[in-house]
Amino acid sequence: MLGVFAIGISLYYTWRRIGIAEEELKTSQEGQINERFMRAIDQLGNNKMEIRLGGIYALERIALKSEYYYWPIMEILTAYVRKNSSVEAVGNKKVIHLDMDIQTNESTTSEVSEVNKISLDIQAILTVLGRRINLSKNRESNHLNLREASLEGANLIHAHFEWTIFIKTRLEGANLIDAHLESALFTEAHLEKANLHGAHLEEAFLIRANLEGANLTGTYLKGAYFEGANLEGADLRMANGLSIYQLSIAKTLYNAKLNEELEISLKENYPSLFEEPKK
Repeated sequence: MLGVFAIGISLYYTWRRIGIAEEELKTSQEGQINERFMRAIDQLGNNKMEIRLGGIYALERIALKSEYYYWPIMEILTAYVRKNSSVEAVGNKKVIHLDMDIQTNESTTSEVSEVNKISLDIQAILTVLGRRINLSKNRESNHLNLREASLEGANLIHAHFEWTIFIKTRLEGANLIDAHLESALFTEAHLEKANLHGAHLEEAFLIRANLEGANLTGTYLKGAYFEGANLEGADLRMANGLSIYQLSIAKTLYNAKLNEELEISLKENYPSLFEEPKK
């Protein structure tokens, strides 16, 4: 009996030591993660691009490992994009253009607007956001917010941006091939000449969005809402789940490319949609 009692006491204290060790290890790990998090935030505010990129990828690694830091990191990264890629932040840059008149042998200079190009750090954040794997784990307490960001020409191939807020976002010429954009909010967004081939836009809100010249071939559009959308010159051939009603509430279908059956029906019932819009 005494031997059994002694063994029990020994096991109890062993269990206690293991519990204390586990708590100390957990506390140590949390402290290390917090330290890494603060260091990554400092890197994100650095003037050097390579250091900012290191901070972005460090935050990604922390987000994948820590449930506690996951959503705050998503909010930090989207806020960074909104602040540093907005039209106000990028500004209307001007470049000097030199013209030479051969006949008079005289040169003149003029200022023209420079086309905005997405920066390396903004593209890196979009890549990180687009490949996050936590949607199925219900770790996202809200929608990603990229409202009014200036993302012209961004590379978002195969990216996951379901439910994301793209209100008034500039995505002209963006590459959105096979992107997942289900239920995303594109109200008044600029998607001129964007490549949306094979993209998933089911239940997406494209109210008053500008899709002039956009490639929408092979897209999945069941339940997408096009009220007031500019579809001038858009290529909608082979689009999936597209109905007459969806297109009937668009702003214009002038020069749009449609499946023959849809085009015939729309021209018969909504001929004004195919008239050249007034500038």
